[in-house]
Amino acid sequence: IVKEQIQAIKGTISIDSQLGRGTTFTLRIPLTLTSEQLMICQVGNAVYAFPADSIQKIVVPTPAQISWQDRQPLFHWRDLTIPIYNLADLLTYFIPVPERTISHTLKSSANNPADWLAPLFLIRRGDRLVALEIDRMITEQELTIKPFGQSITPPSYSYGCTILGDGVILPVLDPHTLIQVLVERPRCRRIP
Repeated sequence: IVKEQIQAIKGTISIDSQLGRGTTFTLRIPLTLTSEQLMICQVGNAVYAFPADSIQKIVVPTPAQISWQDRQPLFHWRDLTIPIYNLADLLTYFIPVPERTISHTLKSSANNPADWLAPLFLIRRGDRLVALEIDRMITEQELTIKPFGQSITPPSYSYGCTILGDGVILPVLDPHTLIQVLVERPRCRRIP
């Protein structure tokens, strides 16, 4: 099983056994793989992962902390007014995870209580904060991130993908680039 998994990610395994000295297993994994703490969350029927160190804070706002200005929801926190962007509205696509393939980890996580508002990821962009609204936090895990191959051109805000222990594949998104590309850049267009 280990050999199959290592070969699936283009790695190698070698075994060196010497009588009376023991056996050495050498696993070689491509340098393109990195391991990070990932926050796994659900947005609609899709599941995504974000590097935990890219998230300043995770909060569940109260109704008193939310206001609206020109169709823009705002989160009021610690004397700051933070714009909220719904992740489902930002992404022009999503990869639904069919119910039959959802892993035990994803199924066993608790739903938000009915009276809670949607959780927010607070992301620092320079000297300001931006809030990304998700539907549900699932878990935090240390997982390996594998870049996409040459056969597809992923969006610039994607690090690659990760594979849960039971084989479910999730895209890993970079929230800083996602905000830069999908929130800030459209506002910078010049009007002739």
